Amino acid sequence: MAHKVIFQTIEEQIETHSPVNPSIKLHDTWLELFADNRMDRFRFVIHPDNPAYYFINEMVTECIITNSDTNEVVFEGRILRRVGKDQGTPERAYWVEDVRGYLNDTKQSPVTFTGKPSELFKKIIERHNVLADDQKQFGIGVCEVDTYRAYVDDSTPINVPIATSGYATIKPTAVYIWNNDNVQLRMADSVKGVRHTVELVGTGVFAGKYLLRHPIPAWGISGWVQASDIVEVQTPATPNQEGAITIPKEGYPRRTEVKIKKGVKHYYKSSDGTGLTEIRPPWNDRNYTTVNFVNGKYSIAWGGLVRAWANVSDLDFGAIAKPSEPIKGDKPNFVEKTRTIDADMTYRDSSWDAIKEHLLDPFGAELHMESVLGLRTLHIRNRTENQTDQVLTPDYNILKMQESLDPTGIITVLIPEGRLAKEEGA
Repeated sequence: MAHKVIFQTIEEQIETHSPVNPSIKLHDTWLELFADNRMDRFRFVIHPDNPAYYFINEMVTECIITNSDTNEVVFEGRILRRVGKDQGTPERAYWVEDVRGYLNDTKQSPVTFTGKPSELFKKIIERHNVLADDQKQFGIGVCEVDTYRAYVDDSTPINVPIATSGYATIKPTAVYIWNNDNVQLRMADSVKGVRHTVELVGTGVFAGKYLLRHPIPAWGISGWVQASDIVEVQTPATPNQEGAITIPKEGYPRRTEVKIKKGVKHYYKSSDGTGLTEIRPPWNDRNYTTVNFVNGKYSIAWGGLVRAWANVSDLDFGAIAKPSEPIKGDKPNFVEKTRTIDADMTYRDSSWDAIKEHLLDPFGAELHMESVLGLRTLHIRNRTENQTDQVLTPDYNILKMQESLDPTGIITVLIPEGRLAKEEGA
């Protein structure tokens, strides 16, 4: 596979490695493209006869590598620093860092944030762009970690109060839908498993149904769907039924997942506020579920046991951080939920550190870059992957392969072998 390498600044660019011109070459090149959130990097050696030999300015000159056959850009970086020693030769070796490394050049301001991940992403990039030179600017792309899927099956439906302007996801097993004339129709597969907006809660002939609007505006209203065909809602059990779902007066049902807000130091042993107890790690950072609501306090459970009572104002009801695993089956049911996060940043945090700590690592996400109308634009993706049927072969498309051994789990066992000694006289 042939590649072309260009060095450039804001003012000009120069070809420094040509697939067709043998006099324009870099030597001992080494390109590392990582699958995780480490910065990609490129190493090269350049000779004095290369036209770009004196063009290099560390931390300023950029390096663009393209596939000569497809013109696809496979790497963009800036020349970070010179490495090694000359050892009496005029050759020079350099490391090149991915241009996302520009995010290490700026620091965030002190902020305490609560909201959607996309809002924090926008805040971080805007702060970076205010401090960075024109060459280091980034556009703000999509943020895929604003929502996540919570998977359920029909035997354990999620019970949440659904009202007008709320959300409802149609089960993949649903069969029928009703129009405004209450005529039963067969449901299209394209609306199943999709989070709709609730236009109306049914009454009269539509009692037990919801009028749903598809998230794509051009599709309009999907129709009336019965409650039993919606993942989020189940017909509430009567109060005397075992396992009845009760909804406290302020609106949150049992088994709502919550976290204790940052800065809260105490909760209680009783709903009347007695038994003031200091919240010690790791209990201040765990996800709990609500059980009962009395006197403005929730009993909160962890591991199936009630641990304490906490004031409503001390709880964060957007606590779920990661999606659950799909339940086995051809068409698993899921609820798409909106994620809310807390983040504290200081002047010590670089823009890259802030993105990695608060938006990538907690959710297994990746920072992906593409050029949009000539502007380097950053996206937070749930996962970026490429699928191929190509066979991996050493010396062809495997650049490096190594095996490592971790001896920490190895133990030595002595097993004696032999026969019992015969007793004297036997």
